[in-house]
Order: sequence, then structure tokens, then C-alpha cells
Amino acid sequence: MAHRNLAFIFPGKCYLISHVLIVPHSIRVLPGRDNNLSTTGILRYVNSANTNSYLPMCLCLTFRVMWYNPGMAIVTIALPITGIRGKLAGIVFSANRSGPFARGLSSPCNPGTTDQMNQRGLLAQAGYLWRTLTPAQQVDWETFAEAPPETDYNSLSEVVILSGFAWFTRILLRRRRVGLADSLLAPVSTPTVTPTTFTLNVHPSTGAAADAHFGYTNGEFLTYYAIMEMAIAPGLGSNVWTSRYLICWEAFGLTRTSTNFGAAYFAKFGTTQIGQRFFAHLYRQSATGIRSVPKALFANVTAP
Repeated sequence: MAHRNLAFIFPGKCYLISHVLIVPHSIRVLPGRDNNLSTTGILRYVNSANTNSYLPMCLCLTFRVMWYNPGMAIVTIALPITGIRGKLAGIVFSANRSGPFARGLSSPCNPGTTDQMNQRGLLAQAGYLWRTLTPAQQVDWETFAEAPPETDYNSLSEVVILSGFAWFTRILLRRRRVGLADSLLAPVSTPTVTPTTFTLNVHPSTGAAADAHFGYTNGEFLTYYAIMEMAIAPGLGSNVWTSRYLICWEAFGLTRTSTNFGAAYFAKFGTTQIGQRFFAHLYRQSATGIRSVPKALFANVTAP
């Protein structure tokens, strides 16, 4: 294995990716097409002496370059590489239902919504409050992070270990969201149990409380917060969510078996119509800010 720079070499074009760990195997680029004109590129790496070195034959990673859209490429992955996510030197690697792909890095829009600006303000405050902790208190958070009560995963479903500061920020924001006072000391790392049951009924949204309600097991939220979040599919007949999961409801001490949240549902998603599909998560959250693994389901918008 060796750390090298990767370069896509095409006629008149060179795309460089820096600081990539190369596992010896062959990489080839399939011809693309632009108005019936095909061209072939070569993938090579440049060693420290700045001379060309072609990868030895072994396993194959294939790129198909879509010349009608130079910012996109379809990627076929073979072992030992099982997935690529993130960005390198202006190229973003991701995946969808058709498989992995690569695209050029683009700057996202910045709508500057009220929720977005509030979240940025909270993150800035978290950094300030972290610096007010004593070294011993910061060490307590790092110790908490070494054996966390929740398991986090990246986009390749690999376990991710968060830092003490990341956990400090997460707990701070969760407590503030449900109206609790700040507690800057690391809590006891005690997992929270997942809700036993979860049902969801959604109707075309009008802002009325009865337009949406979710069900749960009686008593499970007497001493816990119910955190319910939803995402919406892009259109009728779609079975995959594309929007971010948005928290639609949080409450403490629920004593019934169902709760209406139609007003919050309308505020987050606007007007909805029969047949649209929603995906939902229900969490139990302790007063210390620790959440359970979510209970997940999907539900279609139906007539009331």
C-alpha cells in the first residue's frame, strides 16, 4: 500500500485527487460519448519522483465517464474497495438506488432559514461553552465518548466513534430543544430502550391537530421524551425518501396511547395530498439527552 496522488487523464483534461491510499489493483476508464464521439481515458498515479506508474493487474475498479454531463461518473466497485463516500479534490462520491456514482463538487444553496440560523447560533454557543469547561470536565466527556450509550454509523454503515466535544454538543442541543436547562457535565452512559410500538396516521394537511397522529405503548413516555421525526417521498408512487428527517414533535410525560400533531406536521411539510408517503422515526429520550434506537415505519397520506 502507498499514499499517492490520483489523476484522471483524458485528452486535454486532467483531474487530480490528492492524498489517496492506493491498494494495488488495476483501474480502467470506459469510453464515454459526446455527440457520437468516443474517447478513452487512462487512470494513473504519480509517484513522489513525479514519474508515471501504472497500477498492477489485480482487482478492477471501473469508472464510466458520462461525457454529456462531465460532472458525473458512474462507479463500479470491486473488492477490496466496498464503497466510497465523501469528497476528494473537488469530486464527491455517493450512491443511490442505481449504485455508486461520482460528481463534481458544487456549493450548496444557503437559504438562511430561521431554523438554519438558530442551529448555527446553537453550534457557536456549544463551542464557547466547551471552552468554559475545566480540563478535567473535558476529559470526562472524552471518557463518555469512549463507551457511548448510542451507536453512530457513517453512510457506509460503519460504526463511527464521536469525540467528547461532539457528544457535548449533541447533548446540549437535545436538552435545549425540549426546554431543559443546560447541563455541562458528562452524564452517565446509560442506553435508552427503544419504544415498543409505533403507529402513524396522516391525512391531507390543513393545520388542524387531527390531521396527523402517532400511537405508542401506554406508559412508555411517562418519564421520557417522545421525539418523532418524519421525511417525505418526492412524489406519488415513490418509495424512497429524499427530504431530510425533520423533528415534528417532542413531548414529555405522555399518558395516552396516541397524540395529535397535525399543526406541527403542516408547519414542516406544508400542503400534502392523498397517496404521498412519509417515513417516520420515534425515539425515547431521557432527561440527560440520551436517545434510543428509533422505531421506524412508513405511512401513506389517506383520506380522513
